[in-house]
Amino acid sequence: YVGGAPQVHILARTMGHMSSMAFGLTALPVSKTSVILSAMGVSWEAALHWHRGLGTVAFICVTIHMLLFWFKWIVDGSFVANFFAIDTEKWLWVTPIWQHYENWSVLMAQIAWFFFTAMMVVAWKCRRSMYKLFYFLHHAGIVFLLFGLIHAWSFW
Repeated sequence: YVGGAPQVHILARTMGHMSSMAFGLTALPVSKTSVILSAMGVSWEAALHWHRGLGTVAFICVTIHMLLFWFKWIVDGSFVANFFAIDTEKWLWVTPIWQHYENWSVLMAQIAWFFFTAMMVVAWKCRRSMYKLFYFLHHAGIVFLLFGLIHAWSFW
């Protein structure tokens, strides 16, 4: 790695990998007829609190991952080039001493984070009172997971 704030860069990547792990574990108790839960002798209801807790951990990790990269880009003086520019020929980690060309997946992941935030807020605050919205946003969460796969192949 060449560029400013190498420790922040490493920590940001670590948080990205931690979010991948938490997302993977969050998905285990999703199905009411999960073969994995049946094999472990755990009911869906008993595993639901793990889904909620790991979903929160995943949200926190992905948020920290994103904020650390924003901080790194600010330190490097490349925030505008990385966050706002959509010129995919000169995008991502553009620093005075290093140019790394990347696709549009960072912008896509940042947009997806807002939908993920909406899903989490509804899950935390009004799951029972607005169940149809909760249900819809949780299905839309599958799109967020697909964006995560495109954003970072190591996600899976």
